[in-house]
Amino acid sequence: MPELFLSVIRMTNTSPAVDCIGGGYWLEHGAATIDETTLNPQDAVFVTQRPRNPETGAAVFFGVHQTAPNPDTPGLLACEAVQIDHSGALIRLDQVSFPPGAIAYRHIHPGPGFRYLADGALQIISDHHEEAATPGHIWFEPANSPVRAEASPDHNLTRFLRLMLLPVECEGKPTINILDPADREKPRLQTTHRFFDQRVDLGHSG
Repeated sequence: MPELFLSVIRMTNTSPAVDCIGGGYWLEHGAATIDETTLNPQDAVFVTQRPRNPETGAAVFFGVHQTAPNPDTPGLLACEAVQIDHSGALIRLDQVSFPPGAIAYRHIHPGPGFRYLADGALQIISDHHEEAATPGHIWFEPANSPVRAEASPDHNLTRFLRLMLLPVECEGKPTINILDPADREKPRLQTTHRFFDQRVDLGHSG
């Protein structure tokens, strides 16, 4: 099974370029041009080459790499090794938004990935660990790992960015699988905005 590396890197106008198979470049604030496309704040784009840095402001880059990024890479916030049992995959970058007190009931996803909390506060409860996330917090979820997420009732909006490496048959489809049948009947208050689904050949680097 090929081993890949997922990363989260905070990029500014002084950050060096980063090699990747592909990934998501999310503009947190400021201005940036990617492949001659101008991004507005909170926009994201898929990149297959070295992403340009924002002219002003800051961005977060979620990358998929064939080799681990240099641990001294400026802005490297997190890196995780994953193993994939197929030569093709889907890179998905999306955003999940919670109104006050909303709950993502205990569930799994079929691919591994990083989450980055942009706004609000979220309690993340897995079978063996619990943590409180505030803006800037990053966490990794392995494939098919049960988790429950509870948004703070004290924030108007809780929102995180999510990059997942998925089987290609997930293209265009939601991947959340609520584990308790009783929870499946409860209202789903959180909303998901998908920035892109991009198929990639894991045998070739960008």
